[in-house]
Amino acid sequence: YASFKSYSSVISYLIDALKDLQPKTVLYGTIGDYFLTGTSFNSRNFTFGSLFFEDKDKAQAYLAKNTVEGYFQLPIFIKYLEKKNLSLPKVVNLYQILYQGKDVSSILK
Repeated sequence: YASFKSYSSVISYLIDALKDLQPKTVLYGTIGDYFLTGTSFNSRNFTFGSLFFEDKDKAQAYLAKNTVEGYFQLPIFIKYLEKKNLSLPKVVNLYQILYQGKDVSSILK
């Protein structure tokens, strides 16, 4: 979250990411679920993401003590996209940042 300039930027990014999904694939869960988990300060996914961009060591410690569904589901979803030959660049970018150590600033460019 620290890399975003404002809360409205987070919402704009999520809306843009959801546009990538339609009509290519079926949403798992509801749009409301995506917005709640991505924007709620009480969400484990949101908390992990915030920590990840502030301090990766703290994020790993949080991950060791909490179930962060989005983090663990991301590699599975990437495999699904590959199997279905679907392109969701923002999901791939997130995977590259979290699992492959790609620099956020290079993606944002």
